[in-house]
Amino acid sequence: MEKNTMKHIIFIITAFFIGSGNIFAANLSYPGDCKASKLTKAAKKNGCSVEAGGEHWKVYKNGNVITTIPHSVKENNTCRAIIKTLNKEY
Repeated sequence: MEKNTMKHIIFIITAFFIGSGNIFAANLSYPGDCKASKLTKAAKKNGCSVEAGGEHWKVYKNGNVITTIPHSVKENNTCRAIIKTLNKEY
């Protein structure tokens, strides 16, 4: 393959990843991101809608509830499951 052709291919691939925006955004980690504000912000950044409820935020993707986020998030298996779900949706 010619040098110029390879440069063009690399440029196109790089432009795709930069233009994709959220492709590397799935970086929530447990337990560091077990805060309602971080989790809801990550969900919104991914194109989910977030609706406040009595004790939880409901997170919707394509009209379906994909998870709920407690207003007061604790570092436990619930938070771990929320992070797993949100990372999968990116």
